[in-house]
Amino acid sequence: EMALAEINRIPLGPQRDSLTAAAVAAIAQSDPALALSALEQIGSGQAKQRAAQRLLMTWADRDPGAALAWGIENAGQLGRNTLMTIGASLIRDDPDIAIQYLSQLDPQTALQWSTQIVSALAENRSVAEALTFMERYRNTPDYATLQAALIPRVAQRDPATARQMAGGMAAGPER
Repeated sequence: EMALAEINRIPLGPQRDSLTAAAVAAIAQSDPALALSALEQIGSGQAKQRAAQRLLMTWADRDPGAALAWGIENAGQLGRNTLMTIGASLIRDDPDIAIQYLSQLDPQTALQWSTQIVSALAENRSVAEALTFMERYRNTPDYATLQAALIPRVAQRDPATARQMAGGMAAGPER
């Protein structure tokens, strides 16, 4: 808090925003609520987005639900990249947690997360698990997108299955 008080003595502008962003990242390690308060002191623009992303990555490691709820609520002012940052952190650490939050996301962000999830499952767990996850999208326009994301991962482990999957895809931009 003392650091924030000193930073607040600096006139408004890019230097103050940059220092506040660095303080937000450091504070987030121990007190996400205080970091959120400090984040509000940053004017706007790229400095605020970078600080929010750093805060959310740290926060998502500690409390993914709270970080995601805040990210969804503030995505309009911070941009879609903020939710993608949270997603990347969750998916990397535990795809099952990320899957639980898919229904809270807008359709475009949910598809982007799902593409990352299917790849992570195939790379870090099993192709069978990735295929099981994909089944929720069968008979939807998003199925081909997920299939296209999965095929390169499958090809690394099982080229014959990857060829079979690619051969079964309908003609379209994903293929």
